[in-house]
Amino acid sequence: MTGALLFAEVDRPARERGRVLGHVHAGHLVGEMSRTAETGRIAHWSREIRLTDAGRGVGGFHERIDLG
Repeated sequence: MTGALLFAEVDRPARERGRVLGHVHAGHLVGEMSRTAETGRIAHWSREIRLTDAGRGVGGFHERIDLG
């Protein structure tokens, strides 16, 4: 999975619910794995989701590391 695909997968349902992502990305590859992902090895993602609801003036943050 690419970073762009991860962003799109998070952005679409957020917008459907009237929210927007509060950052330019939705996560990143973790540590040394980010260097090995291009070689076909399994990479681990840290999903970092920042959602905002401008109409209500609130937001939230969620982080999760996916281990393969």
